[in-house]
Amino acid sequence: GRGQAGQDVNSRGRGGLTCLMVAVDEGHEGVVDFLLQQLGCLVNLRDDGGGTALHWACAGPGRAEMVARLVARPGQRSLNVGDSGGSTPLMLAVEEGDMDCVRILLRELARWGAGLDINVTDREGRTALMVAVANERTECVRELVLAPGMDLHTRDRQGRGLEDQARWVEEGRLVFTSRSCQE
Repeated sequence: GRGQAGQDVNSRGRGGLTCLMVAVDEGHEGVVDFLLQQLGCLVNLRDDGGGTALHWACAGPGRAEMVARLVARPGQRSLNVGDSGGSTPLMLAVEEGDMDCVRILLRELARWGAGLDINVTDREGRTALMVAVANERTECVRELVLAPGMDLHTRDRQGRGLEDQARWVEEGRLVFTSRSCQE
């Protein structure tokens, strides 16, 4: 797609980053808005690490507005796509502990319904909920446990469940039991 002055809005730089990815990563909301308005701006392009602009938005603090703009973009297909490590945008937002981004993504996942799997796993076999437990993001844990379709009995590639993940983090710092989820 060509923007003003004939420049390709999808051109790539080092690491396969597009202008949109760089603008998102650097928090330039005005530039993000400008790029999204350009005819042919492709939001689902992947960098060399498999990340999209949405991955970049979810990997940094305070980017909920950009996340909202990106998920609302017609043709957005990277909501449930893993990067080269298998991390989805939701997993990255959970790692960051950005509850605004987590809520936006959960709303979108619910809106898309059966077309997206909230229990998708990364290369280690961890779901977003497991990532929340492993990173001691208790507020994210609370939100994810209530998400429709969340599997509370899943296990990672080492056979660890949610309670095992919590114990593995450090006994007593994050209180999480399957019984507390059922209440």
